[in-house]
Amino acid sequence: MKTANWNILGGLGVRTNFKDMVAVVTRTGQVADIRFWRPLRLPVIPRVLHVNAQRLLVTPEHLDSFLTDLRGRLSA
Repeated sequence: MKTANWNILGGLGVRTNFKDMVAVVTRTGQVADIRFWRPLRLPVIPRVLHVNAQRLLVTPEHLDSFLTDLRGRLSA
């Protein structure tokens, strides 16, 4: 898990590359980039379209505390 930069050209809302990435972004700039060991079936459009994603990008309200908390929960 790390941070990445999200550009406005990528758009806002739920986005995917239809291959291995789903993004749920509400603003541009730094986002949390979460990578999974195995692909997870994530909904892009519930009950219609799912993607077997190895990456999930999200824009939490407080990025640093989100990453710290998530790292702590994963190491426990």
